[in-house]
Amino acid sequence: PVDFTDSSQMLVASPALLQGKIIRGGMGTGMPYWGPIFTEEQTWALVDYLWTFQFEYVIHFRQLER
Repeated sequence: PVDFTDSSQMLVASPALLQGKIIRGGMGTGMPYWGPIFTEEQTWALVDYLWTFQFEYVIHFRQLER
């Protein structure tokens, strides 16, 4: 699985790519497809949530530096 706190992984992941992986699953990874389960609005909300990992990691790391 992708480490959503890893900026090198997230920098190459566009919102559309993440939404597509949620809808169609991670082909060859065992991640199921969620297309028939979630609405389009819900999948975009999940994409927004995935981006929060990136920012939470940065905030946590900066707090440790102090």
